[in-house]
Amino acid sequence: MYKISKTDEDLKVVIPDNFSQQINQLMFELCKHSGPVTLSYLRYHQQSDGSQRRAKICYITAVSLGLNANTAKLLAVTVELLHNASLIHDDVQDKDQQRRGQDALWVKASVEEAICLGDTLIVAAYHALSKINTPTNSHLQATVCRRVMETIRGQMEDLSPQLPLTEQSYTLIATNKAAPLLSLSVELPALLAGEPSLAKALSNAASSFALAYQFYDDLCDQSQDATNQEPNIVNIRIHELAGSLNASDEDIGTAKDDIKRKILILLDQATSSLAPLPIEATVILQQTIKELKTRIEG
Repeated sequence: MYKISKTDEDLKVVIPDNFSQQINQLMFELCKHSGPVTLSYLRYHQQSDGSQRRAKICYITAVSLGLNANTAKLLAVTVELLHNASLIHDDVQDKDQQRRGQDALWVKASVEEAICLGDTLIVAAYHALSKINTPTNSHLQATVCRRVMETIRGQMEDLSPQLPLTEQSYTLIATNKAAPLLSLSVELPALLAGEPSLAKALSNAASSFALAYQFYDDLCDQSQDATNQEPNIVNIRIHELAGSLNASDEDIGTAKDDIKRKILILLDQATSSLAPLPIEATVILQQTIKELKTRIEG
């Protein structure tokens, strides 16, 4: 089945204390030819201090599978660049004025400049991949292309959804938007380690987790999204319960409980997908799933 086999002692992968700083610095290095104005906007976007969840998952998975730290960092910065490009473009398209507690870049600068920075980050992601000297590099780039296009497809569906949105149609849109780039975080290391079947299995688990996390975001943003009339799985469920009438507190509470159950089901599906896989390939995903499950159950 899988060639990889390590002891628990081997799996003690430690993220460097300055990992976030290293990733940010590498992003600047990869974007340096875009000019001082673009770099100043990148610095502004980064100062809001995102979680770098995808980069960390990618790095730990890569090192756990035996890839060297430099290669792991290049893979991690690839997914981090693509993720941030999607955030910047998403804010422009959805006209969201805030990102991580500060003005979105298009508000701080302009729509045109935000688009330019997003484009720069996408190009820089492929630049990062090009630095990995391996015969499988073309396969890695093809995988990235496919996942980016799937993300674009999800965004297009989100911009022009078939109304009225149902739980089923919203779930499809949310999966297409959230899952592809998170899947890359585990796919790229597994592919580079010469394990395509492992990459597919990890991708399936990551997809379930990505949808669960999107639903969790919707839980947190339910009231704000209702006010702004933004698509939200909880509000869709509330509408199904209350119809066209004003929703009662009981309807809202019931809808939130229903979505929490859906999240837990998705997390259980992800855990089940990981169960037959080698532990070194799944350790960070298992930890991430457990953290979200604790939030929902706590």
